[in-house]
Amino acid sequence: MQKSTPGRRTFIAGAVGLILAGSSHSLAVLAVVFGEPQSEAEVAYRQAAEAFVLTTEPFESNAWGGNQILSASYSVLLVQTGLLSLWAMGPLQQAGLLRRLTLLNLICSGLQLGISIAYQFIPPMAFCGVVFVLFAVSLWRQRGAASAATLT
Repeated sequence: MQKSTPGRRTFIAGAVGLILAGSSHSLAVLAVVFGEPQSEAEVAYRQAAEAFVLTTEPFESNAWGGNQILSASYSVLLVQTGLLSLWAMGPLQQAGLLRRLTLLNLICSGLQLGISIAYQFIPPMAFCGVVFVLFAVSLWRQRGAASAATLT
């Protein structure tokens, strides 16, 4: 496949969207970890989460730390997925397999979108929605290129 593979630009846009989503999420995580609570309810939540101790011998943590590690890990994994997609794009495109990676990204971004809809959390819903649409458009545009690649 050449660099003019249909759907290539929307695939790149989707991968960059993942990187931007992870980066903006990282900023939000840092603001929560290092910033001051903005309301009394936030102070009460943090105190309650810090008081809820989780013991898994020999380690001890609390619900606040558990929430933060999940949030920070989500950020890192979004960036990693975007970077790996960009890195693998060239070789997979040459092998005629970019459609498979696009489908995988579409499924995962769809799951992320579904989760953010279920929990009614608007910022990740917006990012995941845009990324999902970009990968869907990329997959749709690649449909003819995939069959042409199998013929050659």
